[in-house]
Amino acid sequence: MLYDMHLHSNLSHDAESTPEKMCETAIKNGLSGIAFSDHCDPHITPLNKMLEDAKRNHRVYDDMKKEYGDSLYIMSSIEIGDAHDFFEGTQQVAAALPYDSVIGSVHVMKDAFGKHTPHTQIDFSGFSQDAIDEYLNAYFNALEFIAKKADFDILAHLTLPIRYISGKYNRAISFEKYMPQIKRILSVIIDRKIALEINTSEIGKTLNDTLPSMDIAALYKSMGGSLITLGSDAHVADTLGNGLKEARDMLLQNGITQACYFKDRNPIFYAL
Repeated sequence: MLYDMHLHSNLSHDAESTPEKMCETAIKNGLSGIAFSDHCDPHITPLNKMLEDAKRNHRVYDDMKKEYGDSLYIMSSIEIGDAHDFFEGTQQVAAALPYDSVIGSVHVMKDAFGKHTPHTQIDFSGFSQDAIDEYLNAYFNALEFIAKKADFDILAHLTLPIRYISGKYNRAISFEKYMPQIKRILSVIIDRKIALEINTSEIGKTLNDTLPSMDIAALYKSMGGSLITLGSDAHVADTLGNGLKEARDMLLQNGITQACYFKDRNPIFYAL
């Protein structure tokens, strides 16, 4: 029994596969359930368009439930990005529809000129170590802000920038210096009953690790955290469910024996 709580269909600007294809692939791969969490990206989309897209997507997810619901538990979700800089708009979108879960994340940071630039568009190869430290400090500060203030249920890919800093540009990162920030974030989401996502998108790739890594998952557990979700962050059907089984085994090795999926924004636990 495994649930992929983070995936994107071609309803997201950066994804390719149709919702139908995602459902069919999930059934073929033996998943128990999936959460469609197509993007809400306020740095590129005006509020009225975000609301229109969210309503359209929700109708599509309802159609998927009718078509595939006998074989697959399908959840209506949304990934709300970057509430640290677009708070009011993102909160309107989060409150607009009866989601099963809302994912919170930080994808963009302001550059020196005040432009919002996604991690994906930054060339970290020329960054000094001090510049990388400054970037990661700002990123974790943004995560701490949304953890404290924003309305969401699952904190996505806590260590996301290393997908690019280390995975793409091969810059080694130790999280030891950022642990005070990470511990504050974990403490806040535990207090607010926000789940920690174990993002499996990098399993089998350059990093070959989860986001965050298992030492942070173990820290979360030691601090009293009990809400864990698994998400492949798939943007094409071929990667749907990628790394879920490997991450399950890693969690079990760290004494974490259950994860959760969501219904009506409430967690439902299942044994790993």
